Amino acid sequence: DATRIAGDLVAGARIVIVGMGVIGAEVAASAVKLGCRVTAVEPLAAPMIRALGARFGHWLGEEHRKRGVDTRFSHGVS
Repeated sequence: DATRIAGDLVAGARIVIVGMGVIGAEVAASAVKLGCRVTAVEPLAAPMIRALGARFGHWLGEEHRKRGVDTRFSHGVS
């Protein structure tokens, strides 16, 4: 999967990530570093909140925002 995705992560590409679990958060961070415009949609209030708890999840979400990810927490997709 990573090899297939890598070809799409080029500067200026617009990327939407659905779910900010470990993989979604990592792809978001990598894509931003490569110059992509990233929107991340997560139905819970923060990334990885089930595994890490609310405090660290909210911190992680803020770190993604600071680095340029357009985060949409407490939202789903249809």
